[in-house]
Amino acid sequence: MHVGINIPMKRTVKKLRRNFQDYGLGVTLGKVCSGALAVACESRTYRIYRIKLDRYVPAELDTGGFELRLLDQEENSLIDQIEGLEEWLFGEIREKLKTGSICLVALEGEQVAGFNLVSFGEIYMPLVNMTRKFRDNEAWSEQITVSKNFRGRGLAATLRLTVFDVLKDRGVNRFYGGTLPLNLANRKLSKKVGFREIADIRYRRFLNKKTWAFKRIGQNDKAI
Repeated sequence: MHVGINIPMKRTVKKLRRNFQDYGLGVTLGKVCSGALAVACESRTYRIYRIKLDRYVPAELDTGGFELRLLDQEENSLIDQIEGLEEWLFGEIREKLKTGSICLVALEGEQVAGFNLVSFGEIYMPLVNMTRKFRDNEAWSEQITVSKNFRGRGLAATLRLTVFDVLKDRGVNRFYGGTLPLNLANRKLSKKVGFREIADIRYRRFLNKKTWAFKRIGQNDKAI
């Protein structure tokens, strides 16, 4: 019981600290106010993209001096670093690895420079409060992150292209991911490495009433 109460609290503190460091006091207070309003209502659009790995031709990679490999569930120090980079993953990585997810890490010495967490089967999209079941030949990118100190060195693209090779070797031929439409950096990277934007999921909640709408890029909305 103590752990169940403590983890959400730690997540909140980490998130507030990170927002303050990245955006300053004004933006952080604005996000706190938005979070308070979200108790009553939410409205969010999530952009989905996909790459067909059976058509992807592997390229020769320059790792930029980073060591890239799959994370082991017993590597506690690296897991702690990853969870420190993304507060929503705090306390989650070990369980995800145990249930079949993989995590490609980029290391400089013993420091995590970046990672790409990939899951299979039934996945949960927290931004739109939705669970989806993927086929055996499909995979979902839960999170790709490059630490602030290592940005601008092409590492995000290297992580993506390396994951493509790993997934192809595992028989995956459809790889999906998603981001908020305003996350232009993520969308630019995705297009650069070969993803194609295919749909928007629009999520709305007022009190306990939740609705979702699915819109294929360039087509009319369809309820789901």
